[in-house]
This record gives sequence, C-alpha cells and structure tokens, in this order.
Amino acid sequence: MWNLVSKISGKKSPTAVHHTTVNNNEITSEPDTANTFGHTFSSNSFSEHYTDVFNAHRQKVEKQPIKLKSNNNETYNSLFSLQELTAAIEKSIDSAVGPDHIHYQMLKHLPQSALLTLLHIINKLVK
Repeated sequence: MWNLVSKISGKKSPTAVHHTTVNNNEITSEPDTANTFGHTFSSNSFSEHYTDVFNAHRQKVEKQPIKLKSNNNETYNSLFSLQELTAAIEKSIDSAVGPDHIHYQMLKHLPQSALLTLLHIINKLVK
C-alpha cells in the first residue's frame, strides 16, 4: 500500500541505508566509500591481473594505429538550434533553483532576443 500512496503523493519510500563492508570493517563516510571503490576498481584494472592471453591480444591491438575518419560533421558536433533550446526549456519541470538562482519559469518566459543570446552562449561553450 505504501508504494501506491507514495507514488500518488510523490513521496519516496523509506529505505534502509546499506554501507560497504571491507575486511569486516563497515565503511560509512562518503570519502572512505569513494576511496574504497576507487582502490578496488584500480586493483581490478591493474594489468598484472590480466590473463596472458588477454595481455598478448591487448599488446597486439594497441600497436595498431587508430583510424579516425571524421570531418566533425557528426550530429553530436552540431551547434544547438533555437528549436532544440526552446523544446528543452518547455520540457523542463519546475524544481528548486540551483547555484545560479535561475528558475525554469524565468527561462520559459524569456523573450526571443534573450533566447537567442542564451543560445549563442550555450553554443560558444560547446564549441
């Protein structure tokens, strides 16, 4: 029942916090958790842990030159259009303001000239 009521009211269900345990030591702080995961990923990615077959394959493949044939005209390299910007703003939902203190309602009511200025700034940032 809690799930149905929480979905209707928009509330999150209460869940227990699970901590990481390493060598029978519970890790609770965020920095310690991040460092533990980083150390584990680093250890697992260390080349000495690779099999001989994989290492031989990796060394062979890494000697091959990378063949990049691009004129940078892929769609992900295109500048944003005014239609894309206005569609993104229209789809946004009101939420708490961020560090810039800009409300979505402010963006939704920008005049055309301000939208063009915003679009110019965004495209300058992604170039």
